Amino acid sequence: MHGILVVDDHPAMREGISTLLTREPGLEVLGFADDAADALRSIDTLRPGVVVTDLVLPGRSGLDLIKDIRYRWVGLPVVVYTMRGEPFVALRALRAGARAYVSKCSAGQELVTAVRKVLRGEAYVSSDLASQVLGTFVGERGARPQTEQLSDREFEVFELIGRGLSLREIAERLKISPKTVDSHRENIKAKLGTVDSNELRKQAIAWVSLEQPH
Repeated sequence: MHGILVVDDHPAMREGISTLLTREPGLEVLGFADDAADALRSIDTLRPGVVVTDLVLPGRSGLDLIKDIRYRWVGLPVVVYTMRGEPFVALRALRAGARAYVSKCSAGQELVTAVRKVLRGEAYVSSDLASQVLGTFVGERGARPQTEQLSDREFEVFELIGRGLSLREIAERLKISPKTVDSHRENIKAKLGTVDSNELRKQAIAWVSLEQPH
């Protein structure tokens, strides 16, 4: 029996994932966590064979959680299961150490497939994203801002700025304070060499437009 930890801050989603996975032979959901800190504690106590996590979590991001798991539990596979269906977000998660990336918009069976594949030591990207992720990886979309130097949280803020969200809306989305968002914005400006907030917004909008699937 392979034990699974589900990390998601929405109780109904956790229950849905649990129902989907536990009806599969050989799979068992050992427990739930609703943020990164809770997830790390649960891994220590439950010792799951797979972690299924969302990317948008209260406090520290899912990307941070993936990196922590890779550092502290070498070989523990992580499956990302999220509404984030953009190829550049999927690629960043895979680079952080996730072994599989599945969009919540895809059929539920894809999550089961992903879990079984990572248990066999394989990687998996859901079918609605696979070709787009490959296209992003090989650089078919041309030159981009130097976002690789941004931290995972800064990257999230940068992208949400590009989607037209205000600082307060970003704070609500990421469940952090507007002051913290403003601090991240200033760090992004410094790292990207952007003169002011208007220029940063233009650059972020250009990035999002460039990275959207065509």
